[in-house]
Amino acid sequence: MQNKINEAKAAIEKPQVESLHWNGDMHFWCYFCKAEYERHVRVDSGVTIINAGLLKHLTEEDHDKEINAFFWENKLNKEMKEKYRISAETYSRFEEQFQTAVDQYQSAKCKQHIQEVQKIEWQERRSHHTVSQVSPAMAVAQFKQQHHRSGYIQHKRQNMPLGGAIGSDLKRIRTASAKGDGLTRVSIKSFLESEGNVHSGGLPPWLQDSSLTVGTAAAAAAV
Repeated sequence: MQNKINEAKAAIEKPQVESLHWNGDMHFWCYFCKAEYERHVRVDSGVTIINAGLLKHLTEEDHDKEINAFFWENKLNKEMKEKYRISAETYSRFEEQFQTAVDQYQSAKCKQHIQEVQKIEWQERRSHHTVSQVSPAMAVAQFKQQHHRSGYIQHKRQNMPLGGAIGSDLKRIRTASAKGDGLTRVSIKSFLESEGNVHSGGLPPWLQDSSLTVGTAAAAAAV
């Protein structure tokens, strides 16, 4: 009990204020009065005054009588009584201080509430602004553009000829000879019209008919 009384007396000049739903040690036991009392006080303004109930009890006349009786019965030093009680004037000063503390607490909570509301409103405006930047007409236009683009690409892919088809449409082109200053003329042997090559998709010599291979060789010898 002595520690709680010392803590309460230290808060006389600077009261502590908490919210209405603050959870703490809400009661204390008085050894002199042999009873339990409310340690903190909840007021109508929606706050809790820490140790206000304890300090109020130390000013009461019944508590003072019990202290006198306890000290007389136990032959204690009378000068120690002041540790367990306070004057009415001291409690009045505490009431003035805690009223100021309540006003400051409520003002701080009000500012905090306003800031939270402003933050929520700013977030809502920002969200609305982001959504409003894309109007329904713009959204439809963007969808159509993307859909048309993807359809065009798919159409191009479907109509693109394969590499083999391109090669089959080309006619075989040969260079019979080439001339130039300082160059040696090299004649290229003739090829049969029916003879294929790797560029036109023809069979290689080792897969061709033997008569065709012989004819090709004879033609080359004649040249």
